[in-house]
Amino acid sequence: MKTRAAVGLLALVAITACASNGFHRAAAAGRTDEMIRAFESNPSLWKDDEALLQIGLVYALPGSPHYDPAAAREYFGRLTRLHPTSEQSAQARRLDRLLAEIQRLGNAAEQRQDSLQHLAARVDSLDGRLGEQRQAVAQLQAEIRRRDAQIKALQDELDRLKAIDLRLHRPR
Repeated sequence: MKTRAAVGLLALVAITACASNGFHRAAAAGRTDEMIRAFESNPSLWKDDEALLQIGLVYALPGSPHYDPAAAREYFGRLTRLHPTSEQSAQARRLDRLLAEIQRLGNAAEQRQDSLQHLAARVDSLDGRLGEQRQAVAQLQAEIRRRDAQIKALQDELDRLKAIDLRLHRPR
């Protein structure tokens, strides 16, 4: 009976070691899909500081198809809680701060982009109003020219009538 238990325990350790080695081989080769599958299928890796750092990096890299800063920060947080004094924990804290700053800057960029879109819409609106105002000014200038021409014509008519009146009332 002890032999069966020992064999079973040995088999469990061997399977865990293989899964762990599978994770580390996939990590060394940069095969992120395999890393994720191996990590998720092996609960012992959830306590391994190197594995937590590696899986966090898979989700932390912006160029990765698995980019998920929240998941990366979760893994880094778990690493720092479980292994607060390890070298990987120090790296995880730095990466976590970096991700937090990236998220902050991303949010700020989104806000600025929203502001730019609002300002662009405002400029378009003002540009439309400016076009309307220019058209109104052009119409008013045309009206002024028309009235100036009328005034000139009336002034000329008045001058002609004065000349006639002076001729009629001049002593002979």
